[in-house]
Amino acid sequence: MIRIFKHYISSAYLWLIISEWLIFYLAMYLGSDVRFLNVSPWYSGKYIVDASIIFSSILTLACMGLGLYRRSLVWQDYNLVLRACVCELCFSRSSYH
Repeated sequence: MIRIFKHYISSAYLWLIISEWLIFYLAMYLGSDVRFLNVSPWYSGKYIVDASIIFSSILTLACMGLGLYRRSLVWQDYNLVLRACVCELCFSRSSYH
C-alpha cells in the first residue's frame, strides 16, 4: 500500500494506472506516426509529445473519475457496464477534437 494525498492505494492499482497511461500515450504518439506515414506531418515533434501527454492524462483521469479503478469489482456489478459505456463515449469524443 502506498499513501498518496492521505489515501492508501494498492501498488497493483498504481501500476495499472501507470501502465494504462503509458498505453494511452503510446497509442496517440504511434497512431500519429502511422497516420502520417507517407505524408510529411504538419506538427513538430514537441507538439505531438505535448498533445500525447495531455491526451493520456485526461483519459486516465476520466477512468479514475468514472470509478474504473475500484477494489470491489465483481462481475454482477451492472454499474460497471454503464461506467465503461460512458468512458467509451469520453474516449470517442475526445479523439475527434
